[in-house]
Amino acid sequence: MATADYSPVTDAARHRWLCLGLLTAFTVWGALDVLPRGGINLQRIHEHRTDFTVYTEAGAAFFDGRDPYQVTNPRGWRYLYPPLFAIVVSPLHALPSTGQVCIWFVLSVAMAFGCYVEMRRSVSLLNRHSLFGEDHARLLPWIGIAALLAVMLPTLNCLQRGQVEVLKLYLLLLGLRLALGGTRVRQWCLAGIVFALASILKLTPLLPVGCLILYDGVLGLTGRSRRLAWQRAASLSAGVGAGLLVFALLLPASILGWNANLRHLGTWFSGVVTKVIDVRTTDFGEDVRTVRNQSLDNAAYRFGNWITAEFAGGPDDTGIDRPHLATLKLPMDTPLAGELIVIGRIASLALLLVFVFRAARIGQPIGRAAAFGLACVATLVVCPVARGCYFALFLPAVVFISMWLVQLRRPRTACLLAVVPAVFVWLHYLLLPASGRIGLLGLGTTAWFLATCVVLNKALSIRRNAAAVEHLSRPWILQESATLSPRAASSLACTTLESPVS
Repeated sequence: MATADYSPVTDAARHRWLCLGLLTAFTVWGALDVLPRGGINLQRIHEHRTDFTVYTEAGAAFFDGRDPYQVTNPRGWRYLYPPLFAIVVSPLHALPSTGQVCIWFVLSVAMAFGCYVEMRRSVSLLNRHSLFGEDHARLLPWIGIAALLAVMLPTLNCLQRGQVEVLKLYLLLLGLRLALGGTRVRQWCLAGIVFALASILKLTPLLPVGCLILYDGVLGLTGRSRRLAWQRAASLSAGVGAGLLVFALLLPASILGWNANLRHLGTWFSGVVTKVIDVRTTDFGEDVRTVRNQSLDNAAYRFGNWITAEFAGGPDDTGIDRPHLATLKLPMDTPLAGELIVIGRIASLALLLVFVFRAARIGQPIGRAAAFGLACVATLVVCPVARGCYFALFLPAVVFISMWLVQLRRPRTACLLAVVPAVFVWLHYLLLPASGRIGLLGLGTTAWFLATCVVLNKALSIRRNAAAVEHLSRPWILQESATLSPRAASSLACTTLESPVS
């Protein structure tokens, strides 16, 4: 079923009353809830509940001689990212804290709408390259609704607390759309630069970007159009490398000075990056053992302590949620428990790489998008910190993986995998702190990730599914080639039929 290209202008005009209602709701919510969180009352400092002043305070510190990684916002929270973002938002420090929060809230709402637009563009691009039966095509809107439910609460949480996850997600979706729709080297390089900008906020986007490059690299070894695959992989790599060079070194150094920027990067690396194996050694992330951190690392830690407390007569596991002595030790603080958790994280990463290799041998555009989406979820599993708002990264995974399973003639599995993330996310938010105490969202996300890897690897290993994919992919090439220039048509055909599937 071919679909017309998505137009955000047409979409907004068609649903203008819905858009107007959403804008009104965001305006009221921002005025009544989000802005007051940015106020500073020294007598009731606990009411200052925004992260954005962390970034602006650190940005000011870059220019007034203070250490930006030691200064704190009024709540005592520190800056944990590379210098660029704090430098960019530093001019807002001159405004009252509520003004800072207001500006970032407006920008974040715009970026949230941008995520929707980029997702619709990518889906339109992939639908144009697929032939769904009428029964299966009816599932796609429901998949979209399930994805929206999965990411709605994390996104609202991010908007409410003035965090950067919506910006990161927008850049990832923009880069993916450029990578999927690009047909020339400069377009893939531009996608790499956008990915680098997302990665300079936090390092976690490097995992899905790396999987995308690895996907094309495997195609370059096993596919039919090796030259095109290598061009994509090389162009994306060059764009990411050039972007990181500019955003991490050249641009900050041009503002702060070369030596100062290197010093700040060294502080960030030693205080943050070196703690990824065991974040509880120094608690660099401001209470990484909180119930809101639902990475596999902390979810397993919380669950093990809860099991011991409830069924083995162990110490009270909720003691770490209240003021406590630094010497407090729980059962999961043992070296063996930490090593087992690290092994689980490494095993999850290995399973992801196996899937990327298998998906690349099929060589479908939807496979590239699915690998990217699954890698986004993998960051929630393998990284040591994954607070509730981070789970907005479920969006590309739920949509693209479910679409691929529908195309592989597994609609029931697609629906199940689309619904489960929304269930876990809503249970986490509605039942906090009890759900966080047992690591429900973190362990549930890990189980979903592992099950999805197994299901997709099994589907790709069955010959009839591979043959179905080949059958689906060929008709649209002829149809699309008739509307493109010879060069673009040849590139389009090579992009899709890059490897044998039988």
